[in-house]
Amino acid sequence: MIKGQSLTSAAALLTLAAAAAIAVACAPRSDPLVVNRGLPTPTSPPVVGAISTPGANQLLAEAVGVVRLAQWDDKRIQFVNALAGYILVWGYDYRVDIVTGEPADYQTGLGSNTVDLVLEADEEWLSGNSATAKDLGAFSAVQNGTRIAIVNGMETQYADLTAFLTKVSPPEEKIVELSSTISAGRTGIKPEVAAIMYLKSNESEWTQWVTPQAVAKVKQAIEDGKTSLVNRICIPTGANGVGTGGGQSGLCN
Repeated sequence: MIKGQSLTSAAALLTLAAAAAIAVACAPRSDPLVVNRGLPTPTSPPVVGAISTPGANQLLAEAVGVVRLAQWDDKRIQFVNALAGYILVWGYDYRVDIVTGEPADYQTGLGSNTVDLVLEADEEWLSGNSATAKDLGAFSAVQNGTRIAIVNGMETQYADLTAFLTKVSPPEEKIVELSSTISAGRTGIKPEVAAIMYLKSNESEWTQWVTPQAVAKVKQAIEDGKTSLVNRICIPTGANGVGTGGGQSGLCN
């Protein structure tokens, strides 16, 4: 009788152990591959930009003014544009836009509000179109049949621009020499690089054309390795923002 009771007790203990094992196995437990079960996924706070006007492209800082320079497929005009443009951008904080076309396109451009300045305009044409543009003298120190033509009204609107252009006079031989170094391709010398070569090697000349403040700013730009005519960035802040921008972008007004 005692033996039968012992067997019954053992069977009961086995039943309880099995039930306990099943309960543990079925109990809810954390999935090691799931983090923060039931908690909302945190999101990053929105980035707050310096400019928040929707649907606009704006500059980090306003330019003094915009100068649209006529240019065509000629190394000489590319060099003089780069030289004057570098000083205007980095020394006087203008925005310079290069308007490319055929050699004679500036003649209509000056009268149709698409070009502001031609550094080597035909002297004969300019003398017969004083109602369109003003003659600021020759860019080169040597008379070569070309003159600086600025659209009428701009010479009084931007007095510092006019003062610079009436003084600029790099030697003709240096224009010829540095223009000849310009070449295309990835390893070629760009017009801006040729202009910086002149500025580095002829400080006693070009510093006579500009204000002391502009001298300091141009020197700083060269020291900082600035090699383009872009000194500001366009900030796209809306759905229509393009995101390229810069000194030569029409979006940066």
